[in-house]
Amino acid sequence: MKADVLNTIANLHFEKGNFSDALVCHNKSLAITIGRVSETHLDVAQSFNNIANANCMLGNLDIALQFYNKSLDIVQTLYGGKHILLQMPTTILVMFT
Repeated sequence: MKADVLNTIANLHFEKGNFSDALVCHNKSLAITIGRVSETHLDVAQSFNNIANANCMLGNLDIALQFYNKSLDIVQTLYGGKHILLQMPTTILVMFT
């Protein structure tokens, strides 16, 4: 539950343009999430995606790409190519070109 609240707070920071604060909350949420589920759980993939989004907005594009790829790896492992998040590589290509 605490991870969900932190994620919500992070999303509010993100919406307000406070990307550094969003990143801090997303990282705290990730630490809690990893403590309660497998590191290959969809919640972890979503946390990685959130961290990537914040890093992208901060201009940390290499870090963002690493976290997008971590998220993608988990989703591919769990769903074998049949999940909507697998459309992310197209988004990444548009973002970084």
